[in-house]
Amino acid sequence: MKRAFTYLMLTLGLLFTTHLSWAALNAEGAKALIKNTVDQVLQQPEKLNDSVWVDTLVDKVFDFERMSKFVLGRHWKTATPAQQVAFVKEFRSLLVRTYSTSLKKSIATGKSFSVNYDLPSAGSKDRPKIKTLVTESGKRPITVDYDMYFVNEVWKVYNVTVEGVSLVTNYQNEFDNDVRTIGMDGLIKKVFTQNQSAPVPPSPTPMS
Repeated sequence: MKRAFTYLMLTLGLLFTTHLSWAALNAEGAKALIKNTVDQVLQQPEKLNDSVWVDTLVDKVFDFERMSKFVLGRHWKTATPAQQVAFVKEFRSLLVRTYSTSLKKSIATGKSFSVNYDLPSAGSKDRPKIKTLVTESGKRPITVDYDMYFVNEVWKVYNVTVEGVSLVTNYQNEFDNDVRTIGMDGLIKKVFTQNQSAPVPPSPTPMS
């Protein structure tokens, strides 16, 4: 499970760094976005050091508000509008900071990665699950699935699952416990503190 979560961090980092809009409302358009995104970053890893570039493009690929709604579950509806805005901001920062840093470290080690995009997609026409296989040299392929939807003429990613480990589910259990014990404001403060600290905060342990 540790290796699976490493790939989760890698693939999220890849998607946090570039964007291409596709008007075609079908799984092939969504798959093309994933392929273009990952390939461009692997070919231009030096751009990962440009924080302005990363911050500008990250919101064009991921729908952080939708991800926040899913990760908070029932707690999203009971949060005030101000709490919702604050949580989205801090959750976004947590993901970008954690995963882009992990990606840069992986690339710095000189590891070689390849991605197979030819797997059949699942889901529906407007809610496809794009399936890929990511291979690190000398190791078995890892499945990486991207849940996407079409909104405002562009495709957006709202969840990533690696070897059965879902980003949303992975954080959902921890955040649910936090809201019940320290409240929504306490959770927001906790994530804010993690974002201000160094080094990059560890990701939650995947469910077994």
